[in-house]
Amino acid sequence: MYHFIVTGSQDAWDDGVEEFPRSRFLEYTPPEIASLFEDLNSSHLEKLKKLPCLCAYEGHEDLWIGTIKDIELDKTVVRIFVDIDQDIGPIPNDQFTKAMKRFGVHNWEFSRTHWAIKNGDLFSKLRDAGLPTKLTLEPPTVTVEDVRQDEESSFIIVSSVKDFIEEVTKINSGYSECFYRGHSDETYRLMPSIFRTDGSGTPLYRDSEHAMFREILVSNSSDFREDNSTLDKLVRMQHYSLPTRLLDITANPLIALFFAVWSESKYDTRGEVITFHIKKNKVKYFDSDTASCLANLALLSAGERDEIIFFDPPIVNTEKSRIDHLRRFNEQLQIERLLHYIGSEKPYFKPRIRPDDLKSVICVKSKRSNDRITSQSGAFLLFGHDAVLSENGSHDIQLERIKIDNKENIRKELELLNITESTVFPYIENSARDIARRFKTKPPVELDTTDEPGM
Repeated sequence: MYHFIVTGSQDAWDDGVEEFPRSRFLEYTPPEIASLFEDLNSSHLEKLKKLPCLCAYEGHEDLWIGTIKDIELDKTVVRIFVDIDQDIGPIPNDQFTKAMKRFGVHNWEFSRTHWAIKNGDLFSKLRDAGLPTKLTLEPPTVTVEDVRQDEESSFIIVSSVKDFIEEVTKINSGYSECFYRGHSDETYRLMPSIFRTDGSGTPLYRDSEHAMFREILVSNSSDFREDNSTLDKLVRMQHYSLPTRLLDITANPLIALFFAVWSESKYDTRGEVITFHIKKNKVKYFDSDTASCLANLALLSAGERDEIIFFDPPIVNTEKSRIDHLRRFNEQLQIERLLHYIGSEKPYFKPRIRPDDLKSVICVKSKRSNDRITSQSGAFLLFGHDAVLSENGSHDIQLERIKIDNKENIRKELELLNITESTVFPYIENSARDIARRFKTKPPVELDTTDEPGM
């Protein structure tokens, strides 16, 4: 494996330091690699330092080879210190682009600041492509298997509804609200559908969010006539499976368990239920101003969102400096456009969007605007600009995981509790499908008629 790091900061590799929003780390990274490094524990940081770097600039600048000396983590930022190997010399951009398929790099990656991890041996790829390969020090090879060996092996596994309820009861706490989410595959990530990627780590929908939002309103405007806010519309779009920046969660742990076991094609794959402990003051309602700020990001184009500048906080922390910092942030053209969208649903809203709020992940209790949300005791995590939720959680959202085995048996136990596809998805087509599945004639069991030896 090796790093492919692109920056728009001029002379970043000459200075030897660059920082990225946490959301830009692992962009354009194959999912099987991204899943290994999301939590960035101390062991993973050491592994990352051993990987060689292919350092690039946005545009058509030359590339450089380097190694990572150190990695620093802030709340929303990853900062790296890189040693560029001047003895190797620059790799001409035009020569690299001719061979970039060999490196798993897409042309559009040169137009976006990000930090990817690619598979394969960097120096073998450089040699095979006829690019500069003189080395002063060749870093040790790190493979996917090396990282997997470091993963935590102790976790809770349940194989019945009874065991699951016992574990849920143990991990509940009074100082926070608890929500749950079920995954039919334990490797699935806590990522809203708008940020999902293909097999090479390329985002599928992120750059088209604003267009998809408007297209579905054009095509199905009558379905949204009762929705007064952008959040209301996003909830309905999520209900109809349009990719959004919402992630479904539920207040009912048994509903989450159902989602972990309901897919028959995944019966042989271990599932998972994630518990979210969210501080009560961090749970918002459908009319929250913060929720309105985050939801209306969906109306900005990808270019407008990427041009938002999150200025460094003032060095001197006085009331005047904080006010000036807030004013400067809200006077940006892109933020003024966002304020326009917010003002269309909240005319009283003042131009005082807090930068940290805009980059956050919040829990929202929405209106019960359809039967599915009601039947599933639904709520949502709403993701802000460049926001990510670590697979280990955050300061405001603590996570615990329960692994699910013996899925087919658990699904039968849930049916005894009337938690079925027809009750979780209360629509006639789902009821019909569920009834047909349950009443389908099972093939008879063939009896062994061969003579058995006597005692």
